[in-house]
Amino acid sequence: MSNLRLLLILLLAFNVLAFAAIRGWLGSAGHEGEPERISNQLNPERIRLLEDSPPPAARASAPDDAPAETVAVAAAPVAQTSTEAQVPDAPDGAVADTADDGQAPAPAVAPSALRAPPPPPTPSATEARAATAQCFAWGGLSEAEAGQLLAALRREGVEGRRGPHDIPVSWWVRIAPEGGLEGAQERSRALRALGIEDFYIAQDEGPSQYAISLGLFKTEAGAERMVEELRARGLLDAGFEPRMRQAIRVQADLSTEARDAVERSLPRVRRKRDDCGR
Repeated sequence: MSNLRLLLILLLAFNVLAFAAIRGWLGSAGHEGEPERISNQLNPERIRLLEDSPPPAARASAPDDAPAETVAVAAAPVAQTSTEAQVPDAPDGAVADTADDGQAPAPAVAPSALRAPPPPPTPSATEARAATAQCFAWGGLSEAEAGQLLAALRREGVEGRRGPHDIPVSWWVRIAPEGGLEGAQERSRALRALGIEDFYIAQDEGPSQYAISLGLFKTEAGAERMVEELRARGLLDAGFEPRMRQAIRVQADLSTEARDAVERSLPRVRRKRDDCGR
């Protein structure tokens, strides 16, 4: 009998504990119904329903603290192509409504298209000089004169071009060799018969050996006068040829003003200006 009583007391105690646990008297979380779960959530204002949530592209572009209206606009797909989308830079009020006949009006001209074209670039001083440049040449220069001239041209911003140049240093009046030494001696006798004594027979080896020299002249005009006098005295086979030496010739393309500046600094070079086409 005592065991049965003890069993009944234990069952009664378990029932009391179970009832207290169900009622929450022992500190339990209580009933987990839907209202209780919502009230126990952390930061419920950051919860968005799936149907109101923007697509991934819109979420990437919208900041976390942007209002729901901004996110909704960013997530909305483009359903129509408006006239404003055709002219993104048009100012407010520049786009007219669709015409009555259903055709869209011509898009407004962007302000950038109304800008005046840029003015043509102003030519630099170097380009201006190049536009008025002419070819000038100086011939018969020595090595020192050519170096001075090239330096003066560089000071004017011009690069000169130098090269070898044969110039006549004298004109030789002569009778061409014919028949070797015997032929020259025979011609000498004929000259003396005409009263011409101022001559000699060239002895140097070369194409002019045994030619009869009648004189050297510094100018071509002087050689021409001598030939005319000999022909007047009956010597018809006399002629003249230039005696050449090698010098330096410099050419450059520059303006007349630059040429004058160069020649003012080199008076001797100015006298040796030559035809650029020679």
